[in-house]
Amino acid sequence: MSFAVAVTVAGAVTSTRNLRAMNARGPAHQARHEPTGKSAKPTAARKTTARNDQRVLLTLDQVLAELGGPHGPLPRSTWSDWQLKGKGPKVIKLPNGQIRVTRDDLNDWLDSLTRDPAAR
Repeated sequence: MSFAVAVTVAGAVTSTRNLRAMNARGPAHQARHEPTGKSAKPTAARKTTARNDQRVLLTLDQVLAELGGPHGPLPRSTWSDWQLKGKGPKVIKLPNGQIRVTRDDLNDWLDSLTRDPAAR
C-alpha cells in the first residue's frame, strides 16, 4: 500500500489517508486545526534561551570529542579506564543507561588538572 502526500488548507503536510479521515469527520473537526490568524504563544519547546538554573548536560560523545585531539575523539576505553580509577569527571547515569556530564563538572575537572609550570 502506498501513501501520497497532500497539503491541507492550513498548510500542514499529511498523507492522503489522513486527509480522507479528516474530511470524513466533517468541517467542525477541520476548523480546529486551521490557524486563527493570531500568532501562537511560544511554547517551552520553541524557546532557545537557556534558563540560569538549568544544567547544561553533555553526552558522552560530546565529552569525548572535546577531550580528544587532532586525530579524533578520546577513545571510550580510555574514558572507561579513567572512570574505573576515579580519575575522570563526575557523571550522571540516566535510567536508560546513558551517561551525561554537566558542563560545570567537566570544567571543574579540567581546572583541577591545570598546573602552573612556574609553581614547583
